[in-house]
Amino acid sequence: MVSNDTHKSDCAAPGPYPLVKVLAENPFYANLLLEDYGGLVSEFTAIAQYSYNHFVTDEEEVGELMECVSITEMHHLELLGETIKMLGGDPKYVNSRGKFWNADYVYYGKGAYEILTSAIASEKEAIEQYRRHQQVIVDPHIVNLLERIIKDEIRHIELFIAALRKLRNGNKESKQG
Repeated sequence: MVSNDTHKSDCAAPGPYPLVKVLAENPFYANLLLEDYGGLVSEFTAIAQYSYNHFVTDEEEVGELMECVSITEMHHLELLGETIKMLGGDPKYVNSRGKFWNADYVYYGKGAYEILTSAIASEKEAIEQYRRHQQVIVDPHIVNLLERIIKDEIRHIELFIAALRKLRNGNKESKQG
């Protein structure tokens, strides 16, 4: 079982994660969570995208940020995978319709601006999807887990926006100096 220790990362929101538990097995919920786990807008896609971004960007600070955020996303993947198992599902990298995850889901931009703006959009999409799932799921344990993950996604948006501002300010200074 995944512990409730606070994830040790500057890229996570402050505070502990709830214990992974469910009221009862529920294949419908398990299937729904597969979208968050291995669908187009999913933790698995975020990990792949941010890892790729980490490797290809020329901006060292942006690369380090993408690596940091991808580690937090890995924690989300673990929490969701454990939840899917408890619900009676199989945490394969598929969406709710059984379509296997595909590397085409990753945005392969290389420029720091592209990477950050794409990451902001991806995090916003993830939050919207989690919110939709919270409306359908009535298990309070799962709803609380999704809410905690949303807090991290909001933190990621804040970090990406700050990095984008820093990048813009750095470019203004280099043009002036």
